[in-house]
Amino acid sequence: MLVARFFDGLSGSAFLSVAGGTVGDMFNRQQLQLPMLIYTASPFVGPSLGPLIGGFINQYTTWRWTFYLLLIWAGVNLGMIALLVPETYHPVLLRNKARKLRKETGDERWKAPMEKMNKSIPKTIANSLLRPFQLLLLEPMVLLLCLFSAILLGILYLFFGAFPLVFQGNHGFTLSQTGLTFLGIFVGMVIAAATDPLWHKNYERLIKQREDATGEVGGSEPEYRLPPSIAGAIIVPIGLFMFAWTTYSSVHWIVPIIGSSIFGTGLVTSFLSSSLHDLIEAFNASNSSASGVQHELYLHLIIVSILNTQPLHLKSQPHISQAQLPLPSRYKPQNGT
Repeated sequence: MLVARFFDGLSGSAFLSVAGGTVGDMFNRQQLQLPMLIYTASPFVGPSLGPLIGGFINQYTTWRWTFYLLLIWAGVNLGMIALLVPETYHPVLLRNKARKLRKETGDERWKAPMEKMNKSIPKTIANSLLRPFQLLLLEPMVLLLCLFSAILLGILYLFFGAFPLVFQGNHGFTLSQTGLTFLGIFVGMVIAAATDPLWHKNYERLIKQREDATGEVGGSEPEYRLPPSIAGAIIVPIGLFMFAWTTYSSVHWIVPIIGSSIFGTGLVTSFLSSSLHDLIEAFNASNSSASGVQHELYLHLIIVSILNTQPLHLKSQPHISQAQLPLPSRYKPQNGT
C-alpha cells in the first residue's frame, strides 16, 4: 500500500510541476489570463465532483469501484495525453527542428542551443530541483502567495471530513446525499470563474494607467494581478464563518451549503492571481514546482490535524483563513507603478 501510494504521488506530482509551464509555453502575457483560469480552476473540480460520484458508488456498489473508476479515468487521460498533447517546451522544439534540418540537408552545422550546452543530466536534474526552493526561500512574494494558496487548498480538503460530520451526523443524510452537498462548492467556483472577464478588464485598466504615467507601452507589474486575491481573501473567511456557525441540526441544511458556496467563490477568485502568471511566463515549470511543494507540505499537515483532532477542524477553519487575510495585500506597486 505504501509503495503504491509513493508511485501514485510521484506520478501525480508531474502535473503540478509541468502543467503551469505548458500553459506559459502556449500563450503570451496578454493571452494568459483565460488559460490560467481554466488550468487553475480545473483541479478544484475533483474535490467538488469526486465526493458526489464517490458517494453514489460507495452507497450502491462497493468501495472497490471507486478505485476501478479512478483507474479507468487515468487510462482515458493517458490515452488523450499520448494522442492529443504535443510538445510545447521551446528548447526541445528547436532541438527537434535542428534534427530535422540536419536530416534533410545533411548539414551538421544546424544545432539548437540545447545541443550546444555541456550540462550533464544529473546537473540538469539538480538545477531543476534547486530552483523551486530558491523561489520559495529567496522571493518573499512567491513564498507568501504559495503559502496563501496552500492554506486555501488545505482548507478545501478539510471539507472532506467536515461534510460527513455535519450532514450525516447532524442532518441524517445518506452517503450519496452527502456527496451532493459538495455541489455548493462547485457552484461557487463556477460563479468565481464567471467573474474573470471583470478582473481582466481591471488588469488592462491598470496597464493603461501605467502607460499614461510612464510612456511605456504594454508594460505591466506583477502586483496588477493581485486584486482578485485580495477580494478572495475577504470572501473566503465569510463563507467559512457562515459554514462553521450553521452546522447545528436546528439550522436548515441549505445554510451551510450556501456558506461552502461562498467559500468556493473566494477560493477560485483567490487563485486567479495567486498562481503567479508572470513567474510562470519567466520560469515555467519551476514556479509550478515551488507552488506544488508548498501545497503538498501544508496539505499533509492539514491531514495530520484531521486524524488527531477531527471534531476541532469545523471551528478552526475560519480562524485559519482569517489569519491569511493580509497575505495578498502585503505587496503593492511602488512609486506609482
